[in-house]
Amino acid sequence: MNELTLVLPEALLAVTLLGLLVSEIGYHGERGRLNAGIALVGIAAAWVQLWILYSAGSAKGFGDTFYLDGPAFFFKNLFLMLGFYTVLISFTSREIPSSQRSEFYALIIGACLAMSVCASAGDMLVAFLALQAVHLCAFALAGFSRRSPLSVEASVKVLLPGALALMVLLIATAILFFQTQTLNLAELHTILAAKPLPKETSLTLFLLVLMGISFPILSFPMFHWGPDAIQGAPTPVSAFLSAGLRITGFALFLRWVFFLFAQPAAQAGQWTVAGEIDWTEILAVISGVTMLTGSFLALQQKNAKKLVAALIAAETGILLMGVLVLNRLGVGALLYSLFAQLFAILGIFFVLSRIWDLLGDDHMNRFSGLLWRCRMEILGLIFFLICLVGIPPSPGFVGKFALIGAAFHKGWPVLSGIAVISTFLSIIACFRLIYACVGDFGRTPESVMMQSDPFPEQSVFPRARSLTLAALMIPLILMGIFSDWLLRWATQSITLILW
Repeated sequence: MNELTLVLPEALLAVTLLGLLVSEIGYHGERGRLNAGIALVGIAAAWVQLWILYSAGSAKGFGDTFYLDGPAFFFKNLFLMLGFYTVLISFTSREIPSSQRSEFYALIIGACLAMSVCASAGDMLVAFLALQAVHLCAFALAGFSRRSPLSVEASVKVLLPGALALMVLLIATAILFFQTQTLNLAELHTILAAKPLPKETSLTLFLLVLMGISFPILSFPMFHWGPDAIQGAPTPVSAFLSAGLRITGFALFLRWVFFLFAQPAAQAGQWTVAGEIDWTEILAVISGVTMLTGSFLALQQKNAKKLVAALIAAETGILLMGVLVLNRLGVGALLYSLFAQLFAILGIFFVLSRIWDLLGDDHMNRFSGLLWRCRMEILGLIFFLICLVGIPPSPGFVGKFALIGAAFHKGWPVLSGIAVISTFLSIIACFRLIYACVGDFGRTPESVMMQSDPFPEQSVFPRARSLTLAALMIPLILMGIFSDWLLRWATQSITLILW
């Protein structure tokens, strides 16, 4: 396969960025603007091209620094869907002014482009530079509402911890280069399999990678930025950051773990720890602390966006179990859960965006009576929360059950018990948010009645909101129906990784 063909999805995203620039320059006050259409068409074209490339099989190019294998294809699908749905969510949100949407869409597509490169990076330096671009886009998006002190605070809380995480990853990259004289993952895998690093060096390297990657995936010890940044950012940005950064982190972490810290076992679909340290015990501690800390934080929150951010952190702890079990069932369950949680997170923040437009706030004390004011959105919020925390029979339950089961059978009963406790606490936190919306549905509070709908019923926005809500719910319903097929596809994706 031609090397340039491998990057056609990324090239189409770059062309879309150019189209947004031309659209903005050519706009002279016409009634309709083409920026949303250009962004959606460009992302859809990149998605179609990605499937065409997948049908041609796995490949790598540019000196083995760019991979198009099972994991890359899986994660690129998630990134393109994330960008597509974020554009849809922002289209009906007051928090993104129409005069600034071209810049907003450009940042979203630029971030998706950098995330796609992260998913295919076969070289540590390429991965670092792509992650740097993702971080810069995230910083600009978090502070998009420049007149809001909360948004400015959010951008700072993305910038500083993100810079620290990148510095830590750069140190890890330097250690690898000084020890092996290469940064290519395939070469690193061969060298480390033949001659493992010293115990102290290997331990330091794993801790640095784990600390650096804990920032985007929202895990201990660098998840403290999440609740405040996600609350302060515009709600469409909160959806994009909480889902996009997390998936990017897992895309990098999975590839690095299987290339640097693990090696295939004799049994197909199994891996063993490479080197002299058992890093799975370290990861198990991080997983358990993240689960419990996130669920307890969720119980204490009074702001809906902060509560959801804490729930996402708790779910990250459970997802980490899919890495430490080192078998394809655990990793497949992790990928499946990421897929389900993508739509659940986008759906939750889509409804919270609607609530923000109505109330100008996300404090749960003001949510009383919202079921009367926007019934379909609140019912959708309940459905998305159920999918996020994995209440049966939602698709989220399938992934969580597989993750906990895989960890239990691999010899982690205590960690599996912590996951069950964390899930129970997360469900309680979810019901706090649900009760805030529906507890007093029989009466209509003045705070809700006095708010006029920012989009009149005769406008296009109510219909667009309904279509967006349906477009977010239908994939989750289909995932519940075809969960076996999707779980097999996710499991197959990790077995197609290129060594």
